[in-house]
Amino acid sequence: GTGLTAFEAAYPNRTFDVGIAEGHAVSMAGGLAKAGMIPVVAIYSTFLQRAYDMILQDVAMLHLHVIFAVDRAGLVGEDGETHHGLFDVGFLRQVPGLTILCPDYVIPFQKTKKDAQEAFKNFYKGKLLLPSNFVSQNRVDAIQGMYVPFWLFDPKVTATASYKAKNVNTFVVGKNQITEERVYRCDREGEMKFNRVPMDGSKKMDDTWMESIGPFDYSTMVPFTTAYLAGYLADKYDVPAEEMAPRADELVTNTALAQMDDTVTGYTSCNREDGFVSKDENTVSYALAPVWILSTTYNGTPYTFIMNAQSGKFVGSLPVDKNKASMYTAAAFVVFVPILYFLIKMMFGSL
Repeated sequence: GTGLTAFEAAYPNRTFDVGIAEGHAVSMAGGLAKAGMIPVVAIYSTFLQRAYDMILQDVAMLHLHVIFAVDRAGLVGEDGETHHGLFDVGFLRQVPGLTILCPDYVIPFQKTKKDAQEAFKNFYKGKLLLPSNFVSQNRVDAIQGMYVPFWLFDPKVTATASYKAKNVNTFVVGKNQITEERVYRCDREGEMKFNRVPMDGSKKMDDTWMESIGPFDYSTMVPFTTAYLAGYLADKYDVPAEEMAPRADELVTNTALAQMDDTVTGYTSCNREDGFVSKDENTVSYALAPVWILSTTYNGTPYTFIMNAQSGKFVGSLPVDKNKASMYTAAAFVVFVPILYFLIKMMFGSL
C-alpha cells in the first residue's frame, strides 16, 4: 500500500518489512540512524499513531535523522473510516525537532539510470581537451536519482505604465527640408495572471546548474504521493518560500512591464517613463522535480554532473589536459602567423 514494492525489488537488502509492528519499525529506524544511516519509515498515517511514544523517545529526544513517509494522510475514501489520517499534523507538530513537509506536486522521473549513464558518455565524447586516459580510468563512483524542491508562484498582478512616444516625419517643400516631430503620451494598464513561476528551494543544489538543465515541463506534474519516492532520494527545501518571493516578484515585474512595452507600437521611438506592478493575488505550491546526479573521480579530483530526469539535458565540468591545451594553442599560432603575414603583405606590399 505504501508503494515500496518496486523499491524492494530493486533493493532487497535495504528493505525491512516488520509487518504491523509500527512501534518496532520506528525504534529500529532510530537504531539505524544512531549507526549513521538515514532510514525512511513508510507507514499509514492512522497506524503511525501507535508509534507515538517511539517517535518521541527513540527518535526526537535523541535528535536522530529519520524520515517518515506518511501515507494515507487526510481522507482516503474507499479505505474506510479507520484509515482516515486526520490527526497526523496535530500530533506530529508537538514533536520537538520534527519538520512536517508535504509537496503539492511531483514531476515523475522519465529518464532511467541507464539513460543517465548514456548521457554521461555522450557528454564527454569528442571533447578535444579531455585527458586521453579519462575514459579508460574513469568510473562513475555514484549515480543517484533525486527529487529537488521547487517553489511555484502563481501571482495575479495589475501593471500600469506611461510612455513618451514620438513620430518623426521628414519631407521637402520647395528647397526646404522639413522635419516634423509629434510627441505623444501613452498610458497602459492591464491585469495579468502568471502560472507556475519556478524558484529553486534548495541551497545544496547549484543555482547555475539548475538553471542550465531547465526548464522543466510543469504541465506533466501530478499530485504528490509517496509512491513516487520509491527508489529515489528526495531533498527537502532549505530556502523558505518567503525568502524566494522577492526574486519571483522581480521576475514577474520585469516580464509584466516588458509585455506592456510590446503594446506600444506604431511610433518612431518610444521610451517608458514610469511603470508599476502591484500584486493582487498570489498562491504558492511546493513541487519536486527529478534529476540524476553522477559523481566520478579523476586523478584524485571529484567531478559532479547533473541531468534533468525529464528532458535528459546534461551539465557538468570535465577535466582539461593542459598539454593538449598548449599543443592546440601552439598549432593555432603556427597556422595564424603565416596568414597574418600574407594579409599584411597584401595590404602594405613587400616587407
